[in-house]
Amino acid sequence: MANPENVTAIDIRTARWSDIILYCKSQGWEIISEYEGFDKGIDFDFYTLKKGDEEIKFGWDNFSEGEMTCKEPVMVEIETGMNIRLKRKGDPDVQTGELKDNYSFFNKRFPRSDQSQ
Repeated sequence: MANPENVTAIDIRTARWSDIILYCKSQGWEIISEYEGFDKGIDFDFYTLKKGDEEIKFGWDNFSEGEMTCKEPVMVEIETGMNIRLKRKGDPDVQTGELKDNYSFFNKRFPRSDQSQ
């Protein structure tokens, strides 16, 4: 079950998704797990970053592009530091006004690189 304190940003363009990861690393976040499959960066990618007791999970595929999930204050800190606004899962769609509750990486389980298959 997902942590109720976590929020998920969706529809993050690939370049911005990569920039967010680089920004987090520059702020002291460390990569603790990383997808290492044959299609890494081609069809799929996934990272978990950690700083203190906090974690951020980043997922990407070539269909829906990037997502990230973390606690709301962490998301706001990243948005403020990068001067961006990320679309949250559940935000109304800009064109239709409907709630955006599309495919999410974080509804699935993925193997971690530090666990045997």
